[in-house]
Amino acid sequence: FDWYNRTTEDMLVAVPAPSTGAISSDPIRNIGDVENTGIDLMISYDKQINSDFNLGVSVNLGTYTNEVTNLGGPEVNFNSGNVREFSASRIQEGFPIAYFYGYDVNGLDDAGRFNFVDTDGDGDITGADRTFIGSPHPDFTYGINVNLSYKQFDLSIFANGVQGNELYNANKYFTHFNSFQGGRSVDVLNSFGYPGATGTPELPLVSLSAPAIEFNSTSFFIEDGSYFRLKNVQLGYTLGNEVLGNIGIETVKVFVQATNLLTLTKYTGLDPEVGRSTFFQNFGSDWGIGIDSGFYPVTKTFTFGIKAGF
Repeated sequence: FDWYNRTTEDMLVAVPAPSTGAISSDPIRNIGDVENTGIDLMISYDKQINSDFNLGVSVNLGTYTNEVTNLGGPEVNFNSGNVREFSASRIQEGFPIAYFYGYDVNGLDDAGRFNFVDTDGDGDITGADRTFIGSPHPDFTYGINVNLSYKQFDLSIFANGVQGNELYNANKYFTHFNSFQGGRSVDVLNSFGYPGATGTPELPLVSLSAPAIEFNSTSFFIEDGSYFRLKNVQLGYTLGNEVLGNIGIETVKVFVQATNLLTLTKYTGLDPEVGRSTFFQNFGSDWGIGIDSGFYPVTKTFTFGIKAGF
């Protein structure tokens, strides 16, 4: 069991600054403090049940809270996680690093357009109505290892998962709106006013004149990023001297292995285990975590092998 409370001070940050030139670099300053508080827990059980049966199980769990504690004032902030013409994330005092920032969607209006929440209550939807719409930081992460053997058989299982984080599915920019030529999601068949649509429409009216705000950073792109993945399973059978005889080989193990066998998730993108990309600005750093800009999904692999011991 580990508990930690870590404060990072005077972080190096490229502070955005006005520029009159076509090419420039933002000045680097020592600004900003971040606090991480968390718990890491591992429980293991390893026992020889009898002469034929051995069992080993370990479970690990980690949880943390992340907060930017100082940027020089609550009014200071940096937009980040740029997705084409707009920013999907923000770094701001009192919030977790790179929290998702945008307009909160509350269904569709009578004209079939997104209905945005007027957070400041002035009666108009402006940039001032952008707000916290999600966090890429999970409630907890976990892993499970199981190793057991019975006589000549052995089985190992490894699974991992993440719970409680949100992902920004930037792929919807291309698949759910009439913004570019190309493939569309079947979800557009349930757009407002679409002939044959069933249930309550979730997408606005398909139109070449759709307001630009619908393509901006909104809660429509935010999805639950929780997942459970059966990462690796291997089943083996070992032949010993009693079977092989005196042929110069002590053991032969035959095994079959499956990688990425099963993934359980509600996320609609290709892979909830979103990595980091540099396709858009800031994706290669903590400034753009949790933004899915289109990652090649993991492959499901089956392997058969033989190991010989001399």
